[in-house]
Amino acid sequence: MDDMKTKYTVQKAGAKRRGIPFALSFDDWRDIWLSSGKWDQRGVGVNKYCMCRVGDKGGYEKGNIFIGLFNANSSDANTGRAQSDSKRIKLSLAAKGRKQSTEWVAKRAQALRERKGV
Repeated sequence: MDDMKTKYTVQKAGAKRRGIPFALSFDDWRDIWLSSGKWDQRGVGVNKYCMCRVGDKGGYEKGNIFIGLFNANSSDANTGRAQSDSKRIKLSLAAKGRKQSTEWVAKRAQALRERKGV
């Protein structure tokens, strides 16, 4: 029970830090996790589960949350968000398994900005 209370407190504090309303009591939060059957699989990473908000909008409150896969939730959160040139390059390189120096990434990002006239 102490572990659950700690996890609840950490999630509530994280929501506050990110400016997201958190309107779940500990009992509500615990019941949602236990009824999902995914408590033992919660965490960060592929095939782990987390508490998600519908459409990644609104607060953590009854009717606006569900337990879902972490990687899907992370992907949904980033959909439609603008990324800097350097971020896109870093993601592209990581996806291809190539490692490039930070200096090279910065130079490439600058070249892209200049090409766009930014």
